[in-house]
Amino acid sequence: MKKGILGSEEKEALALEVYKDFVQPAARDVGNAIKSLMLPLRLLVWGIDKIEDTIINYLEERFANTSSEKLQTPTPEITAPIMQALIYCGENETLRGMYLKLLACSMEIDKEKISHRAYVQIINQLSPFDARLIAEFRPKTPQSIGVSPIVIKRYTIKDGEQIRVDNDGNEIEDVDEPIPPVIFPEKPSSYIFPETIIPIVSYHLLDSNNQGQCIQDNVLKTALDDDASIVSASVSNLVRLGLVEVSYINKLSASDSYTFAEEHPLYKDWHHFLYNKEQVGRGLRGHIIFPDSNKHIEIKKGVCKLTQFGYNFISACILEAEYILNR
Repeated sequence: MKKGILGSEEKEALALEVYKDFVQPAARDVGNAIKSLMLPLRLLVWGIDKIEDTIINYLEERFANTSSEKLQTPTPEITAPIMQALIYCGENETLRGMYLKLLACSMEIDKEKISHRAYVQIINQLSPFDARLIAEFRPKTPQSIGVSPIVIKRYTIKDGEQIRVDNDGNEIEDVDEPIPPVIFPEKPSSYIFPETIIPIVSYHLLDSNNQGQCIQDNVLKTALDDDASIVSASVSNLVRLGLVEVSYINKLSASDSYTFAEEHPLYKDWHHFLYNKEQVGRGLRGHIIFPDSNKHIEIKKGVCKLTQFGYNFISACILEAEYILNR
């Protein structure tokens, strides 16, 4: 080998050294960046002491006015996986609340049967949005409840004789005078959680032969999010978990049940696209669609409702009481 000229092995060795010198600092920078990004996660992982304190504080407040005779020791099949789940999701207020309510439900003797052990795994497979959506199937609803503190009297004894009285106990001299009706005052700020069937639609893009493809399925009527894809994915997950069921065979009869379908941003966007000749093609599930007045949007109407499994899930994991009566 001539002086100053490198052989093939020397060239490979030199190239390797140059590569190491070039890459290693960058690799160290990436590693440090990743460590910085992962550091906050260490703060989110709960220890056993924090979990115990959280559980005890919640249960003490939940059962402050409950007789100990109505409570029992929770089973390890419920308690152990809940404590394990809180290690990683204790900072998530929505999911934490659901786990704690399930644990409390399993301790109440009259509610033990609905605290299904599968609910622990189901909560773990819910996003915070899923949890908010499933709660809409039993919405908190104001209810005026008639409560009368009046002791209704029709007759009383005065001077040894029976006399007729009105609702306030005042003597009625004219026996033919009608007794005023009892008025039951309304009790405000009372709430119930009735099961609700929610309208749902699917949008399909069809041609003149009624052939086409789905734009978006399972768009539920909700004010939680205008993004139809997010709502649809959430509904699909709730169906997968057995909490709700969807049917396009049945639909609600109320005239305003499906007005939301044509007012939805997704429908308006596609309707505008089809009849706007100035627009170019757009993507739809991997296909390119071009404006065409011969195409139209079909809205399939249906209903989404709770299964019994889902109804019990809300009772066990979301509600603290079947009704709230402020005294």
